[in-house]
Amino acid sequence: MTVVANEKNELIPTKAVTGWRICMDYGKLNKATRKDHFTLPFIDQMLDRLAGKEFYCFL
Repeated sequence: MTVVANEKNELIPTKAVTGWRICMDYGKLNKATRKDHFTLPFIDQMLDRLAGKEFYCFL
């Protein structure tokens, strides 16, 4: 496999069988993305909250 860098800092690995593939480094995008401070609860936490309840709803 040969890796070629272009002017946009994209690394393009080549394979003899499948041709070209474009690989992107999303590091700068990840740094600019707002972090989620309200993460989704684990399923066991949700099941504990729902235990013994008669009704539940979700969006």
